[in-house]
Amino acid sequence: MYKYVAKKTFGTLKFNARGFEVDLGKKMEKYDYQSTIAKYTGVNIEEASLPEIEKALIKLKIDYDKNGFK
Repeated sequence: MYKYVAKKTFGTLKFNARGFEVDLGKKMEKYDYQSTIAKYTGVNIEEASLPEIEKALIKLKIDYDKNGFK
């Protein structure tokens, strides 16, 4: 779908978006979100408590919706 929309919108699969070169013609990498989060934060999101996750977000200076964090 992304390739179709890009081709229809830009006429190509290579374009610049907000200063970034994008090439949708290349094979996209797949990421496992749980292992990627653990790799960069040290947090196992399957086992972490909400206070542990909030502590990690604060440490990493990541803005989040505190009202939805219950």
